[in-house]
Amino acid sequence: MRSVKLAMLVGTVGILSSCSSTVSIPDPPMKPLTGVGGAPSSCPVIGSRKWSATLTRSGGPASKLTLRVDGEIDLPTPGFTPIWRIGISDRANPPGLQLVVAFDPPKDQMVPQVVTINPVHFTGEVAYPHYRYILIRCGDAALARIAEVQVQP
Repeated sequence: MRSVKLAMLVGTVGILSSCSSTVSIPDPPMKPLTGVGGAPSSCPVIGSRKWSATLTRSGGPASKLTLRVDGEIDLPTPGFTPIWRIGISDRANPPGLQLVVAFDPPKDQMVPQVVTINPVHFTGEVAYPHYRYILIRCGDAALARIAEVQVQP
């Protein structure tokens, strides 16, 4: 009885050792940048950095408020043109604000495929004298959250 158990154990170990030496696991395929629900992202931005936001008032207390946002983004080719729009504000006090940036692709069909660092700027009128944060969005991705919005007199 003992020799039967030993023979089964040796046979099992032999089978398992021969299987493990011939099994290879392929590398997982590279996945494209995805957005909500796993759909491909519509934003061409590869990376971003150096974001800042400044609120200024032009004139007296009843004057208009201007928000300026600056940053740097990496795009896959030169020639993209940013298109900015003001998104929604939340209902907190002070509110947070979303800025949405989209990109027109290069006009020239023959452009080099090289990552390009691009400075981007937004300047526009806003409704509130203070913001808790500015969220920069592109497509369905959040590029940056600016927590410190400078207020200049």
